[in-house]
Amino acid sequence: MKNSSTFLWQKDLPFFRIEGVGSKDFLHGQTTGDIKRLSDGQILPTCWLDPSGKVRSLLEICLGNGGAGVVVLGGDGIDVFNGFSNSIFPADQLKIFSLSSIRRVQKISLDRQLKDEVIWLDSEHSLPASWHNLDVANIDLIEQWRIEQGLPISEGEINGDTNPFELGLRDWVDLDKGCYLGQEAIAKLARSGQSKQILRCWQSDFFVQKGEILYDYKSDKSLPSKAGLVTSSIEIGKGRKTIGLALVRKSFSDINELKISGNSKKIRMTKPNNFVGFL
Repeated sequence: MKNSSTFLWQKDLPFFRIEGVGSKDFLHGQTTGDIKRLSDGQILPTCWLDPSGKVRSLLEICLGNGGAGVVVLGGDGIDVFNGFSNSIFPADQLKIFSLSSIRRVQKISLDRQLKDEVIWLDSEHSLPASWHNLDVANIDLIEQWRIEQGLPISEGEINGDTNPFELGLRDWVDLDKGCYLGQEAIAKLARSGQSKQILRCWQSDFFVQKGEILYDYKSDKSLPSKAGLVTSSIEIGKGRKTIGLALVRKSFSDINELKISGNSKKIRMTKPNNFVGFL
């Protein structure tokens, strides 16, 4: 009998390899994770930032076979590949292999959180036998899980204007590691604890599309205050019920209900299950 509550999310994602004795040091300086402490075969989620600390891409890195594999989980794979390629100098003695794709498989469940249940499969490998009893999730279930967990991999969340703390990715950033791209900006943000927006889940009994602006209507104000922007949306179940993610201005992030202009109904706002912001 197949497991009815746990499913497989599988997708071909952009992938490339970097090989050479300095591959670990190079990736350590490019990403927010502590690559130097990463063991061979362990998959580490990490961020690739711009110099101002904004998220350009979400990555997974796995060391092994004299180098490292890089999967682009969220963001533009070509942008990542070109950015890494342009950062490699002859003195680094590194070789970066052409951008391709790899099958990434993860166990997901709407009933509970699953961590470290991720594998990469190339053409020479197949699923572990213990995973054969799991059904493959359809796109609607994957999106529902992603939204409830708060995994910000859509274009609406990775838009060049968000930092890891705003997206709830504090656990993807090692604040104790050495210098890396965007480190000064991240250190400053961590010290101040300030952000202009926060990722939030929302749920509605009516259809809400991506790109809608959220407002806070207060009885003592004649005009609504702009509170945020819907970044992801999916219909679930029967009818027009929708759920999604939104980037909400920090001053409105603790409000439980917001509205869309021209609609008197309210949208319920909650914190994503896996959101970890400033500590």
